Amino acid sequence: MKKRYSIFFLLCVLLLASCAKIEEKPVSRIKGVGEMCGGIAGFMCEEGLECKMEGNYPDAAGTCVKKEAREEKVANLDYSCSTDTDCTVKNIGNCCGYFPACINKNSEPDPERVKADCEKRGKVSVCGFPEIESCSCSEGKCVAN
Repeated sequence: MKKRYSIFFLLCVLLLASCAKIEEKPVSRIKGVGEMCGGIAGFMCEEGLECKMEGNYPDAAGTCVKKEAREEKVANLDYSCSTDTDCTVKNIGNCCGYFPACINKNSEPDPERVKADCEKRGKVSVCGFPEIESCSCSEGKCVAN
């Protein structure tokens, strides 16, 4: 009789455990200072950071670090806006190639110049980019939705 109750109790515990709602924390693809970037998952760094790669091969990973101050600005991009219609998605380029961003519709990015500057400095970047469906104006700056 005790054995039957023990088995019944064990089955009840297993049934309840299987019904418990397990909440998984979503993994952010945007990483902060000191976190891993790149790799097979294509993790990207927060704005103002760049991925310092530890290798020059497919799926290489790196670490997010603050962008180096540079004397010459390669891309003079205008992110300012007063309404959502001031913003649009354009290819601003990065050291890997195509890189979309929400910028002012009158801003003229030069992705080829960005790529040439990367080659000149021997820099590489994470291949891959965020999917941007639309842009909006938030606090005077174009942002992705």
